[in-house]
Amino acid sequence: MNKAASRDQADFYLTIIGGSQGASIFSQTMPQLLSLLPSDINQKLVLTQQTRKEDIKQVKAIYQKLPLKQFTIAPFFSDMGTILANSDLIISRAGSSSLA
Repeated sequence: MNKAASRDQADFYLTIIGGSQGASIFSQTMPQLLSLLPSDINQKLVLTQQTRKEDIKQVKAIYQKLPLKQFTIAPFFSDMGTILANSDLIISRAGSSSLA
């Protein structure tokens, strides 16, 4: 079954990616930004974020305090095509690997 077809249409799928430089700045800014969203929006948010290994613990600790429906944090995703296809919004650094 196509994962894009089986996703919950009531949720909002946000993907944040961007190499080591992008992952670093996104690890610093996105948790703060998402913490400013109203709780009812966060409760529908399904987040996938690329994060440098050294930032995972810090970012995960912040996201665990938010009422996010679901979040996945990793330094690398092997199923990027599926993740991108399922996304409602992608925030990405425009490096050559991200664009490819």
